[in-house]
Amino acid sequence: MAAVSHGPAALLGVTLTDGSRLLAGKRVAALTGAEEKAVGLGGAAPFPLVERLVAEGATQVPGPGFAEHTVRDGRLVTGQNPASAAAVARAVVRMLAAGWTEIPTAAADGGTLGAYVARPDGAGPFPGVVVAPELFGVNGHVEDVTRRVAELGCVAIAPDFHHRTEPRAALGYDTAGRERGFALLNALTRDGVTEDVAAALTHLSRREGTTPRTGMVGFSVGGHLAVIAAARLGLDATAAFYPGWLTGTEFPIGRPEPTLGLVGDIRGRLLVLVGEDDHVVPAADRERIAAALAAAGPRHELVVPAGIPHGYFCDERDSYRPEAAADAWRRVARLLDGLRM
Repeated sequence: MAAVSHGPAALLGVTLTDGSRLLAGKRVAALTGAEEKAVGLGGAAPFPLVERLVAEGATQVPGPGFAEHTVRDGRLVTGQNPASAAAVARAVVRMLAAGWTEIPTAAADGGTLGAYVARPDGAGPFPGVVVAPELFGVNGHVEDVTRRVAELGCVAIAPDFHHRTEPRAALGYDTAGRERGFALLNALTRDGVTEDVAAALTHLSRREGTTPRTGMVGFSVGGHLAVIAAARLGLDATAAFYPGWLTGTEFPIGRPEPTLGLVGDIRGRLLVLVGEDDHVVPAADRERIAAALAAAGPRHELVVPAGIPHGYFCDERDSYRPEAAADAWRRVARLLDGLRM
């Protein structure tokens, strides 16, 4: 849900038809009293706004760095002045232009799989980019990332890789979500995910305003899937964030031989981003990945930010590291920019 107002105060007390508060469970950009003073707005609000928002079940996105969240957040967006209102309006237009669709699979029974699709403004033509999530499925964060890829000038699509076992699975970043995610991961096969990425690319190729150039951005398990697709489907550019389990066979996507053995088939550019303190991709695995890429010879860059944990790009996890995430996104933007050349 997106809401536009002259400020968060206008949303206080608003209830939905079921009697629940509009703000419950939403993220709201609002300044505390101390933050107002820091930006020269001390005394502007005649009541404790943040406290009242929180009392209605909202979570504060704090200042002074909340502007990015107000523009990108798909659940609640507010603007407090004409300049931010214009940015908010553009964000809402982008969100309305994105959404879920059903696309054909390669199955003989004519089956379909769900996919979240976002398109840039303008007529194009644009390259197509697949977004592959962590084991939590295409949840709100992944929808947000898909829209961000579209903002880079690509038609972006996030397929529901869990469609065979739990369609539209969108798990939380808690113990229950992680446990269910690993159960779903065990149901993914290398051939199955290759078929799904191929179906997504075929869908994009049949849309007006797209080019033959293709890429993929994946996170954790999705980074692993991106490496598989780069090797098997001839992608032009691939970004793999902390791709887990490339060196082993503990999950079906890593069989019959470890996926790392496929990197010699990659013909496009490959960007691998993994933190120094990543427990899923430890130092020994990173050394094997670096050696395999050097030996196989694909054009690649391996970026290892110091002191950074697994999952550092996701702003809904405790492992989120804003500076490292921003640097990673700049690198992804440069990589995908090459698809338009």
